Amino acid sequence: MVKVGAAALFFVFGGWLLLDATEQLTGQPAWTAVTAGLDHHVAAWIALVLGVAATVIGVSGRRPALGRAVGSGRWWARGLFGLAMVLGLGAPLLVAADVIDPVPFFDDPGVVVVGAGLALLGMAVLLASRVAGVRGCGPCTRRAARTPASATPG
Repeated sequence: MVKVGAAALFFVFGGWLLLDATEQLTGQPAWTAVTAGLDHHVAAWIALVLGVAATVIGVSGRRPALGRAVGSGRWWARGLFGLAMVLGLGAPLLVAADVIDPVPFFDDPGVVVVGAGLALLGMAVLLASRVAGVRGCGPCTRRAARTPASATPG
């Protein structure tokens, strides 16, 4: 746990130093320098990279859906996840390639930064749950659900 906290503080401190260096080198506030260099192409590539990273993190450690009964809940969840990833990664790719124009609300640099931050937070929570070994369903949870209340200690 100390390693994770130290790594997070190291990352925050590095970001703080980057902002301070940006202000000193450009002579203007860091937010102004960031918004000047952040157009919809850069924002789309950032969204695409974060989307691919989230997909890799979300899919890693899962068992393949092959052999599952067609129409089961797990089958539908995996299929819809795949469709969401295709659509969710296709839109930033089309914006980055200048095939379509971005939605004006999402083109604002503030929204881009907040969205990227939320995506990183979600990936950090997912990774932390994977490290801690939290599983939503599995033999242990199913066994605990079948155990009568009188059989549990306490």
